[in-house]
Amino acid sequence: MTIGEQAQSLVRTGGRDGTYLNGIQILRFVAAIAVVLAHIQHEIVKSGLFTNFRPFDLIDGGFGVDIFFVISGFIMLHVSKDKFGKSGASVDFIMRRFLRIAPLYYIATLLTLVAILLIDRASINNTITLIHVIGTFLFFPTQSYTGDVAPILKLGWTLNFEFLFYAIFSLSMIFRLRAGLIFLTFALTAIVLIANCVPHPPAWLSFWGQSLVFEFLGGVLLAILYQSDKRLSVAQGFALVALGLGLVTALKGAGTFPYLPRALFAGMPAWLIVSGVILTGSSVPESGLIKFLLRGGEASYALYLFHPFIIKIGSKVISFNNLDISPIIFIVLIVSSVIVLSFIVNITIEKPMYRLIKEIILSKYM
Repeated sequence: MTIGEQAQSLVRTGGRDGTYLNGIQILRFVAAIAVVLAHIQHEIVKSGLFTNFRPFDLIDGGFGVDIFFVISGFIMLHVSKDKFGKSGASVDFIMRRFLRIAPLYYIATLLTLVAILLIDRASINNTITLIHVIGTFLFFPTQSYTGDVAPILKLGWTLNFEFLFYAIFSLSMIFRLRAGLIFLTFALTAIVLIANCVPHPPAWLSFWGQSLVFEFLGGVLLAILYQSDKRLSVAQGFALVALGLGLVTALKGAGTFPYLPRALFAGMPAWLIVSGVILTGSSVPESGLIKFLLRGGEASYALYLFHPFIIKIGSKVISFNNLDISPIIFIVLIVSSVIVLSFIVNITIEKPMYRLIKEIILSKYM
């Protein structure tokens, strides 16, 4: 989960890898839609669009982010396991990750800056600082004008975690596989321990020192299990997915979220769900719905980055025109629009842009 398309280049390989990657693509799409639904509900409540709206809060849609992090840890080790200890592999890895993730994120961030300029030009000096802009483009946690540690495009906070993981993972590739994984585990654990033991840590350390980083290690563990040929039956896989959903629902219902580390109340259920999908050895049947879900998985990074624009536009259209529609219809329209936009962005911008990057940069220098 990077929340981008870590596995896109492998989905078409077929065979054993094609089987689990199809499952991952579908899971990524479902997780991305869960995040979209959570943000739509937040916008409805925040703006007061519908007085009769009752949010669905049985499961927090933000849980989709935790699923992405587990998937990210799995994919990074699975596709890089044979490169540990090889000359140049570390630099090659981090550059490929940057060039795969950054361009589309930068476009979405620039669109956010343009929107701020158009909507609130008078207060731009009070809302955007140079340090904040630099931190955003370097994937480094910086405080916004509100005091929150978040980039200009707020949902980019997840990419700050992704790039912390990428940076340390790339350093771990200097070593052979076993030593590299030990280094990766100790480095991420040390960040969390230091952040929680040092009095008054800086904002960036407090941010990166959250237990969320252990979700990447959960994905790494899952890749190790996968490579050791651990497999589940379809029934066992469904049971793990059901257990994960049941666990996150029960923990939220019991009100334990404020008292437990996120790696426990969301990361553990996410790990169970992703494990149930990846370790199940059955193939995904061909159908129109499956093809649509796989297509959605390919476009999930664009969906994640650009859905806030559709939500805001939809909210403004409803409020300015006093349209009398039901909340359900509004949600369906927004989700449908987000999916269509993500497909368009993926086909017309994301894929051609990455092909160009591969031709100009990766093919010549890496």
